[in-house]
Order: sequence, then C-alpha cells, then structure tokens
Amino acid sequence: MNPLEKRLLKLESSLLPAELIRIRRFIVNTDHEPVNGYRCGDVEIIRLPGEDSKSFHLRCNAAVDWTSTNRHVFDIIDSVNS
Repeated sequence: MNPLEKRLLKLESSLLPAELIRIRRFIVNTDHEPVNGYRCGDVEIIRLPGEDSKSFHLRCNAAVDWTSTNRHVFDIIDSVNS
C-alpha cells in the first residue's frame, strides 16, 4: 500500500460514525433491598415476580426511548400497586 492509499484509508476511517454510548443510572435502596419498580420519565417498569436484578435492569433499559437521548436515570417508585 502506497503512502497516498494509507492516507486515504486513515481519512475514510475518521469519517465512520462513532459508536453510540448509552448511559443508564439505577437508583438503589440504601438498605440493599430489592427494588419493586422504576420510573424513567413517564415510563414505569414493575419488577415481575421472581425476576432477578440483571433481567429487571435489562427490561428497564429496553423500555425507554434511546432515540432522543443517550442518558437515562431510573428512579425508584415509592409504592407499587400489586
């Protein structure tokens, strides 16, 4: 590969879109008790019976709209009606 081809390859690679980074924050209880539900904006996600934290967080992540922002904070819902 000649120097001109190398330079062209370097320029083209800099034009590729950057990888999208999604930032999510989950507020947790200070006593480390499991959270029964989260609210993010106007979306409420309730933990399913027997659902582990990892699955619950993945479901929360999938429930919000990532097209308008790349950051979401999930606040604990104080009371969850079962």
